Amino acid sequence: MPNLSFALPYLFHYGGVPVSLTDYPMMEPLYNVHRPPRILLLCSRQVGKSVNETTSTLLESIWTPHLNTLFVSPMYEMVLRISTDYFAGMIEQSPAPQLFTGKRTTSQVLERSFPNGSRVRFTY
Repeated sequence: MPNLSFALPYLFHYGGVPVSLTDYPMMEPLYNVHRPPRILLLCSRQVGKSVNETTSTLLESIWTPHLNTLFVSPMYEMVLRISTDYFAGMIEQSPAPQLFTGKRTTSQVLERSFPNGSRVRFTY
């Protein structure tokens, strides 16, 4: 199955460090080119769920034009943290920000859109 995890260090930095799956090989299926329409992660704490779901969603959004993604979380505080700390942080620290931002893109807490027409909406 074709996989895009090789592109992570070139597109995403988190905390000033390139993102890699070296310590998280179990997350590699998130970067398959042909992902299933729904994904359920059953994981313990501190296994990279937020970082990997953010990078895989961003990668899929720039890879697939006009893709609409709904990111659901139980509480507004969680949505706020994922949207601002992870999504905004990854986009701001990216070595290739032009893939994620442009004149007609939105960068709000509950919605982010991309130059190719893709959109991620957050709800709780």
